[in-house]
Amino acid sequence: MFGDPVTNSMGWELKPLGTIFNIIDGDRGKCYPKNTDFYDDGYCLFLNTGNVTPKGFDFSKNNL
Repeated sequence: MFGDPVTNSMGWELKPLGTIFNIIDGDRGKCYPKNTDFYDDGYCLFLNTGNVTPKGFDFSKNNL
């Protein structure tokens, strides 16, 4: 679907992930968001390790 990631056979533009979006490490410490920090709508998707599966990301349970 996306071509070979090693050879970039589709000729996709390459960019470091940090230039596309912000990665914020909640680290389960004082910086970890509380339930009151989440909203049912918005532009920021919160993912955790429960969203990562051997077949890719599972978006059925996530926080916006």
